[in-house]
Amino acid sequence: MTATMSAIDHIRSFTAVETSGNYRDDCTAGRSLADRIVDDMQATEFPGTLAFVVEELVANGKFGAVQTGFFTRLAELAMRGA
Repeated sequence: MTATMSAIDHIRSFTAVETSGNYRDDCTAGRSLADRIVDDMQATEFPGTLAFVVEELVANGKFGAVQTGFFTRLAELAMRGA
């Protein structure tokens, strides 16, 4: 997070994922998003980032390929103990 970026802008920078309409590509984007968030949480030592990101991801009531890839990747990481 930069000095000029607010905490909410930092969170929103993760959730501004453009969908392509291609299910596989959008799942990949969601998986990449999960990896970035895990890296950020480790770097900042603030696991609360996940709650804020999830809230933003599902705020519009849509659960699509990006969200599917995101949660699948989190589950994989959790099962590996990452």
